[in-house]
Amino acid sequence: MKHKDTIYSRCQATARLRPVFIVLTQHSNWFFTDTDDEQLQEITNGHMINTKCHPGHMRKPLCCKTSVEFDTYLESNKK
Repeated sequence: MKHKDTIYSRCQATARLRPVFIVLTQHSNWFFTDTDDEQLQEITNGHMINTKCHPGHMRKPLCCKTSVEFDTYLESNKK
């Protein structure tokens, strides 16, 4: 297995916060947001996931977002 296939990283973004760079290891990076954004989906090569969680930063919305991130990580079978 190649090294790039074993790494999993993520970035959490809100409707107002957008990643300002795409890392060279784009195939390993996933961007989680609370809105749909076709441009960001294209820039990240389909690695943007809408969590469908409330956009707030209170405990419940953050737990929802973290849950989606963790489930995605588990499904990836990566480290």
